[in-house]
Amino acid sequence: MRTMARLAGALLLTLSAVFPAASSGAALPDARSGPLADDAPQGESGFLSVISDPAARISVDGKERGQTPVVKLELPVGPHQITLVSLDGKLKRTLGVKIVKGENTRLKVNLE
Repeated sequence: MRTMARLAGALLLTLSAVFPAASSGAALPDARSGPLADDAPQGESGFLSVISDPAARISVDGKERGQTPVVKLELPVGPHQITLVSLDGKLKRTLGVKIVKGENTRLKVNLE
């Protein structure tokens, strides 16, 4: 029943509602409020590579994933919320990405 409710909610979202801030750097809604990455069919994944200036800690969907540069981090297909925080903690940027099956999504992020 929970999966059906999540799917019904996901159908109400449009790409423009999920990803309006991808280029502006504005904060996105909590990734847990939209389609869940865990709902992706098993075995369907893509990759994310990120470089940033300056170097930053990176979180994907609220989970710390290391420090930039990140090369071919495997993620389930679908939308994800990416947060970068400069190593000194002074700069922060949150954006949305869509991971496509078998593809490497590359991001170059300027935090300044």
